[in-house]
Amino acid sequence: MVSEDKRRFREFLKSIGPNAAPHDSQVLAPSEDLSPDFRNNRRTVPVERTESGGEICYRYTIENKRLFYLLEALSFCFEDYDFMNTKSTRFCLMESFQDVQNSVNWKVLPFFRHYRYISRFIWNKIKEVIDTDRCVFYGYIPEEGDPICENSCLASSTFLMYNPYLKRILVYCVRLLIPTMTSGSS
Repeated sequence: MVSEDKRRFREFLKSIGPNAAPHDSQVLAPSEDLSPDFRNNRRTVPVERTESGGEICYRYTIENKRLFYLLEALSFCFEDYDFMNTKSTRFCLMESFQDVQNSVNWKVLPFFRHYRYISRFIWNKIKEVIDTDRCVFYGYIPEEGDPICENSCLASSTFLMYNPYLKRILVYCVRLLIPTMTSGSS
């Protein structure tokens, strides 16, 4: 990290708590929170039985350092908005690139007639740029007031694809905007 990044990272850790460390974990939201459509396609959360017969549900987590990288990437993409105060629960872990594709395709296909013709090109280009076989995929759950879900936005999907081997993050944001009427048209 460059000195400015280190300063921002220290500030980020302080905002979490006085004893927050880079490798401490934060809880992620379940992927079902990403959008209602995704519930039907998801496998159930893995459950483990304890010796006493109780169940332990695995909760997905993210290290503070990686969360910082994701927030920095979003802030870079949307320069007029600072995502650094965004909680880890605004992110969810996606199990595969196919899950990301399914979620985006489900939202875009009904609105964009020619999407099926260009989608293969888009997904292949993403695979080429980020090497999706070595990525960890996160979905971002927008909150009121952030630029992803502005007033003119009908639907959106935002995914962050993190490749730790290439030290690269690809932010893929699809927003379906409502066309604005000019004052002279009805």
